[in-house]
Amino acid sequence: MACKGSTGSGVTLSLSIDTTIARIRSVQLPEWLAEAVDFTGLGNTDWMCFVPGNPADPGSFTAELFFDSEIAIPTINLVQVATFTFPIQTTGNTTNATLTGTGFVTGLGWPNAAVGEPMLQSLTFKFDGGATPPAFTLEAA
Repeated sequence: MACKGSTGSGVTLSLSIDTTIARIRSVQLPEWLAEAVDFTGLGNTDWMCFVPGNPADPGSFTAELFFDSEIAIPTINLVQVATFTFPIQTTGNTTNATLTGTGFVTGLGWPNAAVGEPMLQSLTFKFDGGATPPAFTLEAA
């Protein structure tokens, strides 16, 4: 099997109510976290014992966007579905890989305006783990 990878070019983000977020410059995708619970008893003498904690934190993501005054500004604190669509990497596949889940925009940074530089804004989105917990779907034929 060949080693594959992607540069991130072609990744798109859409929000179910605020529609497509255009011109992503970069995005830090979420980190899913599950705490380890210390389950060490008095009889343990060599190693501490841990069990996986539940529930897991579905995480959040921060995207840096090229500001576009023709696209509506996303709504803060409105529950909606965020979907990342990844470019197809394997010849013959027709279904893109996706990362999707419900949550809400928790932060929207307005751009700095400087002569000769692109205007960039930030968007932070928190997955809520509610109606549609975040899930990754593989690319397929």
